[in-house]
Amino acid sequence: MKTYLLIFLLLFSLALQAQLVHYSAPEFMQSPYDQYSYNYLNVETAGMGDCSVANFGGIGFSLKNPASLRVSSFRLLAEINVKYQTDEIGQYIYEEDNNSREDDSGVMIHRGKQTYYSKMPFSLAGIAFPVNNFSLGMSFSIPQNLSYDSFRRTLAQQSDYFYDYIPTFTNLQSTATCSYKIGNLQVGMNLILNTYLFSQYRLEGDLQKITFNESAFRFNPGIVYSFGNLNLGASYKTAAETTFDIVSDSLVFSQNGESQQSLSYKTKIPSVTYFGLSYLLGNKRISGEMEYEFTSEQSNEYDDNMKAKFGFEKIGKKMDLRLGYIYSKAVFDGIYDVPVALKEGNVFYTHYYDIKIKKTDQHWFTLGLTAKTVYGNLNFAFMKDFTSEMKCANLKCSFELDFEKLSKAIYKK
Repeated sequence: MKTYLLIFLLLFSLALQAQLVHYSAPEFMQSPYDQYSYNYLNVETAGMGDCSVANFGGIGFSLKNPASLRVSSFRLLAEINVKYQTDEIGQYIYEEDNNSREDDSGVMIHRGKQTYYSKMPFSLAGIAFPVNNFSLGMSFSIPQNLSYDSFRRTLAQQSDYFYDYIPTFTNLQSTATCSYKIGNLQVGMNLILNTYLFSQYRLEGDLQKITFNESAFRFNPGIVYSFGNLNLGASYKTAAETTFDIVSDSLVFSQNGESQQSLSYKTKIPSVTYFGLSYLLGNKRISGEMEYEFTSEQSNEYDDNMKAKFGFEKIGKKMDLRLGYIYSKAVFDGIYDVPVALKEGNVFYTHYYDIKIKKTDQHWFTLGLTAKTVYGNLNFAFMKDFTSEMKCANLKCSFELDFEKLSKAIYKK
């Protein structure tokens, strides 16, 4: 009986160890944090459940499907996105420490619940213009950004003085877009350059503010086919690989049992597929979309992320009204390792402690409107996640200047 019990305990401990996941990418670039860092770009489509794959429009419509870019005049778009805090402490990621930690002075490193927010209100700027059957465009956007405002450590010999960090992750995206109309078919291609920026990297116990960045190039082909009032759209964003080298003057990193002066993450940026449909009935449009991101490509411990989206739009002469719903599936529920710097003699070494991430499925409800002016369109959208564990909300605004409307307004004056 004792032998069976020992075998059972051994297998159980191995199973628990198998659940422990090492960093697959630098801190907030990991897929479990996408639920918090992701920005739903393009105000017009955000108001109707982020459905853009089978709808035609300006440069904002092309970010997921380049074939959705269709313009008849030169347009200029600027957009802001505010992820506001919904209570005094802020919006929480559902993250829990799996064990207690203290710094060298015996003071806890973390303070209470982890608070996450986005610092930059700017989210998208771009231009689009027609050339015969082509629609061409360029855009600069921030598809992800996240700051962590719950990281604190005491200074050596001054236990009553705290030194605050605000680790920040930002994904800057530059996109060149081309679409071409052939009868009922429209095809397109996005050439994407993503630059991932990390400042005050979350390496616990180290006072040095580590900053680094790396870039990756991706392709995004897409199509839209029209059957009368029905549009069907699909696109695919390729995966990419890049290596992040984190260097610290004061640290000796421990990786794979060896001590070295830098810490490297060979990171896979997951591929994404999009499928959508849109049906226009009079002045009303109904849209649906499926987005499937292969986040398991980054780590086999992650599930793939699936988003289901539904949107409704009522089109008017002076104003368009929209509403929508988005379901976003969580990719991870478990424990993973986070590097922490511990002092051994006069040298800091990296070790690891455990963080527990709980399931964070999201249910977004969206509202939007467009006010049509003589110079272009003024767009607003509001998004609210009603998941009980999280308190996330976005308020968005954009203005798309239409140079054809502008010239007509100036000519009339």
